[in-house]
Order: sequence, then structure tokens, then C-alpha cells
Amino acid sequence: MKQILLLPLALWLVSCSLSSDAKTSASDVSAVRNSANAAYSDLGQTSGQPSAQTANPSANPSADQGQAAINAQSSGTCPDDTDLRGEGIDADYNQAVVLAQKAIAAQIQSTVSAATHTKVSSTEDAYGHEIIKSSFDMETKVLAHLENAQDAKVVLKQPHNGKVKVVACMSRNDAMKPFRFKAGVLQDSLHLYAKTYEGASHPLQKNKTYKLGRQVYIRYVANWEILRSFGMVDEASSAATDADYAYMHNDFSQFLSTYAMYFEAPENDVERSIFSVVSQNFSVVSGQCKGGLVLKAGVLDQNCKEGSLGIKCSATLALTGSSCEGERYFELHASAAGTGKYDEAEAMDRLNKNIGKAEWFADWRRELNRWRMK
Repeated sequence: MKQILLLPLALWLVSCSLSSDAKTSASDVSAVRNSANAAYSDLGQTSGQPSAQTANPSANPSADQGQAAINAQSSGTCPDDTDLRGEGIDADYNQAVVLAQKAIAAQIQSTVSAATHTKVSSTEDAYGHEIIKSSFDMETKVLAHLENAQDAKVVLKQPHNGKVKVVACMSRNDAMKPFRFKAGVLQDSLHLYAKTYEGASHPLQKNKTYKLGRQVYIRYVANWEILRSFGMVDEASSAATDADYAYMHNDFSQFLSTYAMYFEAPENDVERSIFSVVSQNFSVVSGQCKGGLVLKAGVLDQNCKEGSLGIKCSATLALTGSSCEGERYFELHASAAGTGKYDEAEAMDRLNKNIGKAEWFADWRRELNRWRMK
């Protein structure tokens, strides 16, 4: 009802306060924008009764302010030059409002796209190519939408070729509300990950915490770029967040520089067969452990017995993973067997060949994959 009454009311006010040939000159535009906040607030409501300021000229603090509000209403002028402005035309007023809001959202998306497109490369380089381009692009696309459409204020509603034309405006401050909120959440999350990483000693915990923190930082940088493009970055707060990630990244890079899977030298043929399978599937090194995982193959319960088909040799295979200091991380088991028609040597040869086929290796592979650090 309010929007329906505003235009006739505005015309009545103009007829009472100005002569019929009075026009707004170019020099009045600045005054219109500076004093149109009342109209911006009142016209932004899509329901309820007109405010006293809009309905009653005598309630205005000054004639100039009243005229500014009328001019804003009648021309669809946004209160500020930097406001985002959208138009919508539809037979239904509410749908026209939605279209105007979508037009504003499209401007935000366009700004986000332009702001982040040229930043991706330098963001990747900033911390040793850790910010993956595809992840960064995906995050900006997720962020580039209008979450707070209700903050778009309707400043004009008028008939247009049998339909309704609506003009809505949104201040950049309102447009960035969701992004500022998201920035705070991401900063808190990253700081928590940095503290958790600082207290982590287990390699898997360090790896997991760093990766989760890195994904948060990717999201944070994308969000930061949007805020920067709208001139709303808190540099001190950003520096603290960058420092949290830099600490994790630098420490994890140092950790990776010495991390490897070290394999203790096999002592018998069965252990050599186990080593052969592991080394074919994973990069392992020998020598003194400088940091990472020490693997040791073992044979449990090996025995050979005569049977109806000859001599059968079986063994329980074992693989242990420990820290350089000897802390045991895991122990894996598997079974293998081989049968010889003539003697034990033939059976043992078959056992070693069956170990080499690696049919027993699936469970070990799943565990060792968890220890790939990258």
C-alpha cells in the first residue's frame, strides 16, 4: 500500500512547494543524494504504513530534505553514487522486486569475478603454489551470490507499459555484510587449526590439520579478495590470519622436506619378498631416518608341514610402522603359503613367489596410503 501512495503523495508535495515549471538542476544532484537517506530507509519497506516523515511534509527536518526524498522517489536515484542499483519490471510487484534484487546480485557476481580473475596466479605463488587454482575459483563462485537480498531497498515503484517497474538500491556496506561475517568465521577457524597444528606431533594429525587449515585459508583468501574489491578489508586482521597460515605452511614444508618411508634392511628371503612388494607400490628409502615412517617387515609363525599334496610352508607376514624415535604407529598382518611336491625348499620357493603376487597386499596398501604426505 505504501508504494502505491508514494508517487501521488510526492506529486502533491511538489505542487505545494514548487511552481509548476520548477525543475531539479544538475547542481541539485549532490544535495539529493546526501539528503535522501530518509527516503532510502522508508521506501525500502515493502509492507506497513508510510512513515510520518514521508506522509507529513511538516515532520521533515527541512524543506530541502523533504524535496531530496521526493526527488529520490520520483527518479529512482540511489542515496549514494557507490550504491548498487537494480531494476525489475514485471506484472507482479513482488516479482519485480525479486528481479531488481537479482540485478544487484549479478553486479556483485560480476565484481567478484573481475576482482578474483587476475589475483589467482599471485595467490598461488604467495605460499609456494599452495592455493590450488581450481579450489580458489570454485570458492569464489560459491561466494558470489546475494545472501541478504532483503537489504536491497526499493527506491522507486511506478507503472511501466502495463506492468510495474521497481528500482532497488543496496549500499556496498550492506552488500558486504555476509562476506564480513564469513571472514570472521574463517579467521577464527584458521586460528584454531593453527593452534591444533602447533600441538600436533603425530604425522597423520599434522597432515590432516594442515590440509583442513589450507582449505579454510583458500576460502578465506577468496572471501578477502571480494572484500578488497569493495574496499572493506581490515589489514591488521588479515595480517594476523596470513601469519597463522604462514606458520602452518612453513612448518609443514619443513616437515615434508625430511619426511620419507624408511625401510629397515630385510634379514631373510621372506622379508625380502615383502620389501619387494612394498617398494613396488610405495617410494621407500634406506639409511638413517631423518623424519617420517620407519617400516620393518617380519615373519610370524612360519612353518612347513607334510600334507597330501606334498610339503606346505605357510607364514604370517607382518609390517610395522614406527617413528624415527621408535614410537610404534601400526602393525599389519597377512597370510601366505606355498606347496612343494618334493621338498621344503620347493615349498619355500613357492611361498616367496606367492608373496610376490601381492594378493594379500590390499589391506596394507590402504594403511600405507594414509601415510603418503603431500
